[in-house]
Parts: sequence; C-alpha cells; structure tokens
Amino acid sequence: DDGEPMLSDDMFASGGSVRFNKSGKKQLAIVTTRDPWQAELLAFVAGKGVRGLVRIPLQEVDCRSLRTAFERFLSERTLRLRELISERTADEEMQEKICAALFPRLNQSG
Repeated sequence: DDGEPMLSDDMFASGGSVRFNKSGKKQLAIVTTRDPWQAELLAFVAGKGVRGLVRIPLQEVDCRSLRTAFERFLSERTLRLRELISERTADEEMQEKICAALFPRLNQSG
C-alpha cells in the first residue's frame, strides 16, 4: 500500500514488474506481471493513488485502452472540480489554495 511505483527492468523476469520504493531508496515490494504493458498500466494507476487489489487486463490493446480511459477520467475530474471550485468563490487565490489542498488527497489510497 505504500511506496512510489517504478517500472522495473528485471532481466530475470520474462514479463514486467513494478517496484514500490520508499523515498526512492528502500524497496518495499515488487509486483510482477505477465507482460510489460501490464506493468506499465499497473505503475500508472498506482502512481495515481490506486492501491490494494488491482485487476489488470491480459491483452495489450485492453491495457492501452484502459489507460487512455483512466487518463480521460482524471482529466475530466480535474476540470469539473476546478469548475465547481470557481462557482463557489471568485477569488483566484482562494481557488488555488483549495486546489492545493484537495488534489493531493485525490491521489491517496483509501
């Protein structure tokens, strides 16, 4: 559940793997996948705060499609939240303070 995800290029693993490091140093865990594109998707979603049991598709096209859809969702969510914040206050400085407080919480697991 902890650590920063990083794609791992392991010459002993035939597929892919994602390492979870604490502060870029100590390795907390490593998750292996059947294929490299699964590792890419796993690292991406983990980097966005998704933790726990994560089901990753087997096919490359499905992994790529899911990543595209998830990126679109995140972008639309950010735009919508900024819109809602601006509807509640016209003060741009206050809007930025709210965004600075809110957005990091969206990337936390839980």
